[in-house]
Amino acid sequence: MSLKNIDKSKIYYVVVIILLLIIIFLLNRANNNEQYIRRGDKELYDIAIDYLKKEDNSESNGAYYKTFYSYDKLGLTKNEKYKYAYMWILGETYHLENGEPKERSAYSMFFKFTFKDNKVVKYENPEDGGKYIKSVKKMCLDNLMSNKVLKYNSKLSNEKQVKAFYDKVTNPKKLTKKDIINEDKLLFTISNKNNKCVPVSLNVYENKYELYTKYKGCKKNKNCNTKLEYTSKKTGKHSYDVIKIIKNSENSDLLKSKERENLDYIIYVGKKEIVHTLLTDNNNKYLNEFLKNTKVDLDACANAE
Repeated sequence: MSLKNIDKSKIYYVVVIILLLIIIFLLNRANNNEQYIRRGDKELYDIAIDYLKKEDNSESNGAYYKTFYSYDKLGLTKNEKYKYAYMWILGETYHLENGEPKERSAYSMFFKFTFKDNKVVKYENPEDGGKYIKSVKKMCLDNLMSNKVLKYNSKLSNEKQVKAFYDKVTNPKKLTKKDIINEDKLLFTISNKNNKCVPVSLNVYENKYELYTKYKGCKKNKNCNTKLEYTSKKTGKHSYDVIKIIKNSENSDLLKSKERENLDYIIYVGKKEIVHTLLTDNNNKYLNEFLKNTKVDLDACANAE
């Protein structure tokens, strides 16, 4: 091979490299310098789902309305200002009907989330119908991403989530302390619902209890249609496994009217997604043991102040 041929081959490779660099530069410029994130930032996917959960208003329809989410990770990208998460999300809203979960609405679609400082600032979905393909291509960084979306075949399912959630909200026996304990360690509040007077109210915490024995009474010539407000309490400690009381109570929403009438004690328990109104009575031996150990009388009346 002559020196002249070697020089030509070198020139050829240099030209090819320059052209490739120009193409990469133009592609990045066309996509606002957006590039794939090969490692790290995987938490953006969960941040996106948390954002959807906060936007969701299904649970405002009742304690047993809930939207469940599952997703596939399609890719992460970034530029100088923003980060982006490409996801396929299955969202399904359920409620209880005759004690069984029933689907109310559902969607399965492609999402593109935009983040600034790892916070969602917006999300996009492709247009429907004849504009779908063009819309997907416009949302995606390149053909690699758009082809992934257009050829996507969802195998997502929320079945396990739905079963686990409704098993717990319909069956107190499956509740654990972790499910119901609040930040201040409150486990539940219990009182006698059939008292003809204002009953005392008992807050049960992990290692202590608070018995409210006085409430703000109605002053003469004043409107008394205000929310009951307890004002005075007695406190004490306990080491009883109070979750047994919960596991041996009944879900009020799943009882017939006559069954509810026959149960004296009402229990409010839960946090965030899992909230219950439970009922129990004197046959709950664990409640009886706890009241005996703490010397609390739930049948007593609170006094007005």
